[in-house]
Amino acid sequence: MRTYSPSTRGALPEAQQRLQFRNRYLLWCKNETAAGLARDLPRIAVYELLAFGHVLGRERHLLRGYVDVVRALPRALRRRREVQRRRAVSRPPFGLQPPR
Repeated sequence: MRTYSPSTRGALPEAQQRLQFRNRYLLWCKNETAAGLARDLPRIAVYELLAFGHVLGRERHLLRGYVDVVRALPRALRRRREVQRRRAVSRPPFGLQPPR
């Protein structure tokens, strides 16, 4: 059950907020491709800079979430490599085309 949204965020304990914050970054790091990152980097950088300013100004307890991401990142990337290695389909299913 999802309990984390902008409307419920303030009611959650700081530890839960930090966990959700960490997971957002890990999910992004685990699923983003190099091509997608190169294409979207300017927009991502602007958004993340603004988000970091928000963390510094209003939710300082999330700063530790960045440390949590750095600690958990090697395991997430190992998991990504394993999943990619076992991939059976090299093309998108159902005739879909990946974004360019």
